[in-house]
Amino acid sequence: MTVALSCFALLFLSSAAFFHASSKRSWFKHLRESTNARRIAKLAGWALLGLALVLISVAWGWAKGVSAWFALLFLAGIASLLIATLFNRAHLPAGFVMLVAAAGTKAIAPE
Repeated sequence: MTVALSCFALLFLSSAAFFHASSKRSWFKHLRESTNARRIAKLAGWALLGLALVLISVAWGWAKGVSAWFALLFLAGIASLLIATLFNRAHLPAGFVMLVAAAGTKAIAPE
């Protein structure tokens, strides 16, 4: 459960990074104007995607891990779109709250 929650948080942050890497959709002035900042956001998104895939595949095996990764990627994308639509500038705080919740779950109920 903790691995899935951590993976979901990482995938949510990666989808937020891809969302803000676009010059048209980003609410942050620095990201809209700087090509290097958008490139770094895209690289961070890809790195988080890869980290989430490795994390869940190591924990659940490659057969189940990749399938679960795709399912969590879909859910994280939907959650990212909903948060972007309903609450301006709430991507990063929401993602970090998810990571803290995943860490707290690991501390309270270790697997």
